[in-house]
Amino acid sequence: MEKSSNAKQLFARKDEAIQRLTERVETLKTKLEEARAMVAKKQDSIERLRLQLASFMSSEGVDTLAHNTQEGMDEFFSETLQEKIYESFGRVLREKIRERGIEFDGRRVIDFGIGPGIVLEELLGHSKPSRLVGADFSTTALEHARKRLPAAHILQRDIYEMIPERFDVAICTEVLEHLEAPDRALANLLRTVDRGGTLILTVPNGRIDRSHFHINFWSPESWRLFVQAGIDLDERVWSLETGTFSPQQDDIPRINYAIASLDAGTTG
Repeated sequence: MEKSSNAKQLFARKDEAIQRLTERVETLKTKLEEARAMVAKKQDSIERLRLQLASFMSSEGVDTLAHNTQEGMDEFFSETLQEKIYESFGRVLREKIRERGIEFDGRRVIDFGIGPGIVLEELLGHSKPSRLVGADFSTTALEHARKRLPAAHILQRDIYEMIPERFDVAICTEVLEHLEAPDRALANLLRTVDRGGTLILTVPNGRIDRSHFHINFWSPESWRLFVQAGIDLDERVWSLETGTFSPQQDDIPRINYAIASLDAGTTG
């Protein structure tokens, strides 16, 4: 009986040891996966920095105003699309929009400065707007957008040119910093929003942005003042939220955003 009891204790201790080893193995596996994820993030950050540095170096001596013409944008979009950067930006902004309860399903949506359509494609996800319009003045960018978003109505239109219809959601991302008259563009964007609708805007944070391709640089504070001034001139009842976010997996406030909502009972 004593030998049997000792054997049982021995087996029990072995089972406990095996269980502890199994738990340690699982813990090590988890840590390994976390380490791999961290390395992947760092590699992604390094690649982004490399692209930013290459862009900075290649932009030395650039004619900023010429770059931001239709011809300049056609040339730009014929050379590079920077798909990963646009996709990451669109995914992060989509989550921010969803957190605020802004939906695209069954709504009239327009994107001013749609570019190659990558950001809008990410913003929509699996949403199905009742009407989807993309507008840009770059012929080359619109060729890409038509391929990506075959269900969208794609227009070659200057952002200063009024579109004779209104929308439930108007989007303009990373465009105003390229314009000589961003106040005129903002006024046009606001007029495009129907009652109860929303205008979504983003620009780079001017405290961080050093691009030679940009004309305008807004700090988070001056950005809010700029958008609020445009709203005040519109004379309809708006609510405004502004802030910053990062399109990358870090806490660096690279992007200023504004979400302007038009009161459903407003007139005009």
